[in-house]
Amino acid sequence: MSKLKKSESGQVMYLIAVGLIVMFGFVALAIDGGRIYSDRRKAQNTADTSAFAGALAIAQSPGGDPTSLPAGTINNAEAAIDVRSVSNNYDDDDPDVEVNVLITGPYSNNGYYYLVEVEIVSKLETTFAHLVFGGDLQTTVVATAKARPRQNIAFGYSMFGAAPSGCKAIWITGSSNTTIIGGGIFSNSSAASGSCNSAEKGGSGNTTITGGNLEAVGTVEVGGSGSITPAPTGGAEQQTLPDVPSPTCTGPNMVEGSSEAMGNFGSYSLGSGASDTITQGVYSEISVGSNADLEMEPGMYCITGSGGFSANGGSVDGDGIFIYLMDGGFDLGGNTTVNLFASTDLVDANGNQWAGMLVYQDEDQTEQIILTGSSGSTYRGTIYAIGPSSPETQPKCVIAGSSGSLGVDSQFLCYSIKITGTANVTLKYTASQNYVLPAAVELEF
Repeated sequence: MSKLKKSESGQVMYLIAVGLIVMFGFVALAIDGGRIYSDRRKAQNTADTSAFAGALAIAQSPGGDPTSLPAGTINNAEAAIDVRSVSNNYDDDDPDVEVNVLITGPYSNNGYYYLVEVEIVSKLETTFAHLVFGGDLQTTVVATAKARPRQNIAFGYSMFGAAPSGCKAIWITGSSNTTIIGGGIFSNSSAASGSCNSAEKGGSGNTTITGGNLEAVGTVEVGGSGSITPAPTGGAEQQTLPDVPSPTCTGPNMVEGSSEAMGNFGSYSLGSGASDTITQGVYSEISVGSNADLEMEPGMYCITGSGGFSANGGSVDGDGIFIYLMDGGFDLGGNTTVNLFASTDLVDANGNQWAGMLVYQDEDQTEQIILTGSSGSTYRGTIYAIGPSSPETQPKCVIAGSSGSLGVDSQFLCYSIKITGTANVTLKYTASQNYVLPAAVELEF
């Protein structure tokens, strides 16, 4: 048997050395690669839950203004992130760990929200990899969560005409004087031609707005002998309202904190001159005749038929109520004395809180919401009716008093809005008396 030459022996040693390096590489990949993968997954889960915890602290902020968080809210969010990351062994005081937090906002898109970003950088002690690759190995992960604090649907506006196009999404006319207190008016329509404007102020009545002004995406036409103060502005950025949950009329419903079952009462009609009291439940329609007096007990009233809710004279009173128009419109007649106040605590069977919501119309309905009434009438609570209609020929929401003065402590969120009539109208927007979107948190991917 022949012996290996020296040159051949050297080649074998070289191949063995290379083989060992390759083997160590595979061992490093198998052992340390698995550890890196495990650490990365753990770090990502920690970043996700930490960002979510910080966003939750912001979303649950007790302040009523989503554009200005109360003092200490950011500190609370950072503390929540620190607790979550430390509990998962990612402590920023550890020299091998970095936890970087960035909280920004508010941003405006379908409501106001904040972004909470958590970055975790983790250095890993390796078993074999450092012998092959040299230097420290580390994982870097990032998670971002969106926090939407509790807020009114169209924060800062007492009236919001949601139509994206078409003439007169906001239309103020007639001989009545209109006073808007506590919030501005917004017309979302992009209409901007000489004969078709986003908003129009006409008639002989004067309009005064405190706490805002009339803003429009398109143009605003001011005519007639009446004035509007302050001067309206056009060219605003078009907005999209945030999503609002759909009510449910099945199962028990909470009425001012007490659980009561929803009854099904079919069509209800109160004859002329009669008096009656009704309870919450499902009705195909509610109709009140002339000189009749209807008292509505607290609760949720679901209207399922095209007849909707109507009245013609007399009175309609209710405190702590929520009217849900699954079908039909709402028109209580100019000679009716109306005093309707939204609930301060009403939860449907799906757990949705409807405090502050007075009238909600399904978004596929085209019938009008007409708020009228004689002197002494008052409506309080949000009116939500953004189903499509023709703003100029059939405005979605109409506010029209017939005599004296009409008080409306409401926020109007309608496809289009018209103020008319001969009665002086005072519309007061108080955020705490209107519907509030629940706080929401979600991870951004």
